[in-house]
Amino acid sequence: LKIASCIGYSFDGDVYESLTGSLDFIPKVEELAKSYDAFEKPSGSNRYKWKHQAVYEAVKSLLIKNQTVHIHSMIVEGFERSGNDMETVRRPDAHRLLARHCSLAEKWDGAFMQYMEAGKRAEEMCNFPEAEKMYEEAIVCQGKMSPGPYLRSRLLPTLRLGSCLRELARYKEADAVLLRCLNEVETKMSE
Repeated sequence: LKIASCIGYSFDGDVYESLTGSLDFIPKVEELAKSYDAFEKPSGSNRYKWKHQAVYEAVKSLLIKNQTVHIHSMIVEGFERSGNDMETVRRPDAHRLLARHCSLAEKWDGAFMQYMEAGKRAEEMCNFPEAEKMYEEAIVCQGKMSPGPYLRSRLLPTLRLGSCLRELARYKEADAVLLRCLNEVETKMSE
C-alpha cells in the first residue's frame, strides 16, 4: 500500500511490471485488489486505480518524509536492478516518470539525466511545450546537484531550453501568419 500510494492515485501496470522481481509489486497490488477490494482495474486495461480516494489519502498521509524518500529510492533501484531498458517501455513518458521518482528520492543526478532524456524525446516528437517543461525540471535538479566540473554539462539544459523556446516562438509566429492569411482569404471569399 505504501509503494502504491507513493506512485499515485492511478498507475500503469505495464510501467511498474519490472518492479515485480525486486519488490514483488504488481502481484501484491493484485492480491490487495482481490482480498481487500483496494484497487480497481478496468477490463482490457492494465491501469490500476485506488478504489476509494479516502483510503489512498489516508495511507499517503501516514507516510513521513523519510519513508517517502526511501520508497521512491526502492522504486528507482527496482527499475535499475531489473535492467529495464526505458527505450522498450511503450509509454512515451517513461523517462518523465522515472525522473519524478528520482527527484522524490532526492537522487538529483538520476533525475537530471532522466528529465534531459524526456526533454530530448519530447523534442524529437515536436512537443516543444513538454520539452520546455522537462528542461526546466532538469535545471531545477541541476541546482540541487553538486556542481559538475565541466561548464558544457552545466549549460546543456539551458541550451536545450533555449532551443525549445526558439522553436515555440517560430511556431507561434507561423500560427499568427497562418491565421492572418486565413482571415484575408475569408474576407475575399465573402466579397
